[in-house]
Amino acid sequence: NRKCQQCPSILHLHVDHINPFVDIKKDFLTLCQEHKLTLPTEFAFNRKTCQPKFKKEDANFCARWQRYHLKHAKLQWLMLCVIWHRSKNRD
Repeated sequence: NRKCQQCPSILHLHVDHINPFVDIKKDFLTLCQEHKLTLPTEFAFNRKTCQPKFKKEDANFCARWQRYHLKHAKLQWLMLCVIWHRSKNRD
């Protein structure tokens, strides 16, 4: 069941990384450099999320990243206000 890991709320929940996303990304990019993989330098734009996305020609790299993230990310449900408060305190 979905509920906030910090309180009993079941409202306004979002998925949050327990281990910081920036660390997962950094470790993945380090691994890519060690294996001399070509990193994408240009990205398409996802209109639904208003964020960059991999281009079709980078599908293999995208799949590697997704597998790596799935294996290494530890996720939890948190209320959006908890995530915001935690992010604010990290800066």
